[in-house]
Amino acid sequence: MSKSFFNIAAISLRIALALAFLSAVADRFGLWGKPGSPGVGWGNMTQFNAYVAKLNWFLPAVVIPLTSWAATAAEIL
Repeated sequence: MSKSFFNIAAISLRIALALAFLSAVADRFGLWGKPGSPGVGWGNMTQFNAYVAKLNWFLPAVVIPLTSWAATAAEIL
């Protein structure tokens, strides 16, 4: 296979990964619907904060919002 095929494949995979991250961010901001709607994971930052708290049970509660915003910022970047 040619080098250009692998370049196109790599770019396509990068775009797909970027769209997946941005879709998760859009869900946190409620762009895919309200919490509980079909296909919506969180629907708002409050629901996402609860999810982050569940995953990071060892962190103090005061750090959870900062952690969720840091994850959101990292996924946007």
